[in-house]
Amino acid sequence: MRFIEANDELSPDAFRTFSTYLTKDTTVDLWAWVPVVMEAGKGKTYPLLFVVPANAGDRVVGLDLGSDPRARAILEEAMTSGKISATAPLALEAGAPETILVLKPVYSATQPSLVRGFALAALSPAVFLERLSLGDNLALELSLISATAPPLALATSGDMDTARASYLSATRMIMAFGNVYALRAYAGS
Repeated sequence: MRFIEANDELSPDAFRTFSTYLTKDTTVDLWAWVPVVMEAGKGKTYPLLFVVPANAGDRVVGLDLGSDPRARAILEEAMTSGKISATAPLALEAGAPETILVLKPVYSATQPSLVRGFALAALSPAVFLERLSLGDNLALELSLISATAPPLALATSGDMDTARASYLSATRMIMAFGNVYALRAYAGS
């Protein structure tokens, strides 16, 4: 992150060199640089400019995150608060699995109050649960909690039909990226 903040002129090669090692963490589908761009007649846009791994970038480079009202709201919230924020699950392209976009505002090295853009990590809730899996005797369920809507199921692992019939479960509330998540573990037979 400091690398991006220290370089007001970020090139595709520099981003790729800096970010490629991050792709070893397979919980993250892709890493991206999302600049804030002022366009005449459109106002602020938020294109996915640089993306690693490259095979993921082929599909989404140039996509304006601001074209999705849910993503735009989180981008603007992160710009105002200066805090890392995350979207509810959304698909970056039609037919793609939904991911949670985690966005960290990046400020200008020469104008510290100016948000230049965002470092983005796209997380797959299903892959996250797979990495947590503790064997066949445990089923996991991850939900996004909202004060204004019922819990939104993000992903499950294990045999949920059997698990939900179990009398033994534990729930851990996780506060991250400006959101509240519930991780429920069900004991198996």
